[in-house]
This record gives sequence, structure tokens and C-alpha cells, in this order.
Amino acid sequence: MELLHTRTPTGYTTIELVVALCIIGILASTALLTYSHIRDGIAVNSATDEIVTILGTARQVARAQSRNTTILIKDDPATLSMILGDHQISAREIGSLYGVKLKTNRSSVTYAPNGFTTGVANFTLTISKGRAADTISMSRLGRVKRS
Repeated sequence: MELLHTRTPTGYTTIELVVALCIIGILASTALLTYSHIRDGIAVNSATDEIVTILGTARQVARAQSRNTTILIKDDPATLSMILGDHQISAREIGSLYGVKLKTNRSSVTYAPNGFTTGVANFTLTISKGRAADTISMSRLGRVKRS
């Protein structure tokens, strides 16, 4: 009698490979969404830091030069321009740098030579990208607060 040699199967079946690929796809998409949200938060945080710095610089320039210094805020494109007297001394395109959008209740903030703001009751500026957002508020005294 002849003995039949049977081979033991090696490798994976098509079904097992498809299931494994589906699991990998689900995990990858979850990681990508989380990464996207983190990246948006970093962009908003960086833009907020820069805007707070610009506002602080404008206040210091007003005090140092003993002249009114104005920050003009444009929503589209998201731009902040610093104006000393009648001359623009700097402009920063926050929207194109960080991919954020700005929304404000005032289009400008003016610092008097004493460092206080003029004509500002409750200034708020919201910086957003995707689901991430940050808000800057300012008092009449020129104090900037992030929330």
C-alpha cells in the first residue's frame, strides 16, 4: 500500500488577509483624525501666541514713541497690521501662516501713549481652525487675556 502524503497548509487565507487589512485601515483612520485635531490645536495655539505678542508689541511701541499705535484686524485674509501714527510699521498674515480664521467684534485696537486702549470696551478675537479654537479678550486697560 502506498501512503499518501498530505501537505499542511501554510500561509493565510484570503478572508484572514481581508480582515487584517480592514483592522489596519480602521486603526489608521482613527490615528489620522486624532493627528488632524492635534495639528489644528497646535496651529491655533501658535497663532494665538503670535497675536498676543503683536498686541503686546503695539502697546510697548505706543508707550515708547508716545504716539497712538493701532492694530488693524482683517478677517479675510486673516491679517494684523500695526500702524504708528499714519505709517504702517508691520503686517502679519496669520491666516496664510497658520491656516486659521479670525473673528472679532472690532476691526481695530488703538493703544494710547499711556498704554491704555482707546475706545475698547470689551474686545474679543477668536482664532479657529477645524474643531480647535482659542479666544483673546482685552480690557480698557490694555490687558490681554487668553481663554
